[in-house]
Amino acid sequence: MLDLGTIKERLKALEEYVSELKKYQHLTKENIESNLGELWKIEHGLQLAIECVLDIGNHIIAEENLGSPKTYREIIVILGHKSVVPSELAKEMEGIAGFRNILIHEYVKVDVNEVYRNLQKGPKQFEEFIKAIMKYIG
Repeated sequence: MLDLGTIKERLKALEEYVSELKKYQHLTKENIESNLGELWKIEHGLQLAIECVLDIGNHIIAEENLGSPKTYREIIVILGHKSVVPSELAKEMEGIAGFRNILIHEYVKVDVNEVYRNLQKGPKQFEEFIKAIMKYIG
């Protein structure tokens, strides 16, 4: 059975992270690259938002017996295949799991271009994810 409290708590946190990330979308890649503090804030905000998406997805998959993801990417894939989120959104978001791994494990090699790209597209995708999950849980 879905723990709606847990899901809603993660959705609320995700909304807050999206709100904060949007504050940095006006920055150019060069602004981000030249300001380590801004870069760190953006990276951390993206990491937290991605963690929320994966936590919510993993919870739904486990509780609804939708499959057994072996990777973070598979969480997103299963959500799309099982119509928890629109399949097009799932395809767009598949790469965030890999980006999460880079942020966590390969932080020395983080490409500012990837940070900038994810900052520009991420908040909109996260908002669409929130809407899809709210619709799914009713």
